Amino acid sequence: MNIFKCPRQRAIISCFLFFLSHYGVKWSQKFNKYDFLLQIIFSVLSGLLYILSNSIVPSIIFHLIYNTPRIIYNLKLIRYSYKNVLRREAT
Repeated sequence: MNIFKCPRQRAIISCFLFFLSHYGVKWSQKFNKYDFLLQIIFSVLSGLLYILSNSIVPSIIFHLIYNTPRIIYNLKLIRYSYKNVLRREAT
């Protein structure tokens, strides 16, 4: 049984749930208004991609592209931290 028959209603609810899921994480206390605005814009764009394509795959790809620079940065940070720990232990 599908309560929300209109794609717009589903997209709006999806955008709201996306925002809430990111708002509820432990690092959300570090977010400022700009970060939340970006999340709202991102969720609206993802919803539009879903409506236009009738598939969630473009939204997933969009999310991966958006998060890739952050993932690369975090991996480099972990690698750098690990190297520093090894250097300290060697001395």
